[in-house]
Amino acid sequence: MIGFFVVVSIIVHAITLLSLVVLSLRVSKTKELELRQEQVARQVEETMSAYLLDLKEENERLLNMLSGNGYNDNASGDTSSSNKGVDLQVNDSNKEVVEAYSPPIPQPAEDVDTYIPSQDSQVLALASEGYSVEEIARTLNKGKVEVELILKFQQRK
Repeated sequence: MIGFFVVVSIIVHAITLLSLVVLSLRVSKTKELELRQEQVARQVEETMSAYLLDLKEENERLLNMLSGNGYNDNASGDTSSSNKGVDLQVNDSNKEVVEAYSPPIPQPAEDVDTYIPSQDSQVLALASEGYSVEEIARTLNKGKVEVELILKFQQRK
């Protein structure tokens, strides 16, 4: 009878020990998963902050470029901007009007359906052709960080 209880006790102890090992493995896997998620969250945060900095730099360049060209966005009713691409300048010496022509911006025909691939698909197509991130950004007039983001998000899908 004592032998029976000893065997049952050994079996119960073995099951308990096995349960502890399994639980410890699960806890370690959970901790590892949490660490990976924190790392991914940090990478996404760093990528987004880099993207925002790049966007801020591009906006500052645009503002500098617009202010350098004498463009000012005032609501005072200035009629000189309503000349549709023609700037009139008066030459004081001869009192003649000189027109500086800037070509009109072409408007797409309304009745023609044209396929325009999305920016994401253009980035992915250029990347699959072997272009570098800098070349893609230069070709599509985008920031390097924006191109990197598109490629990273596509890799995760």
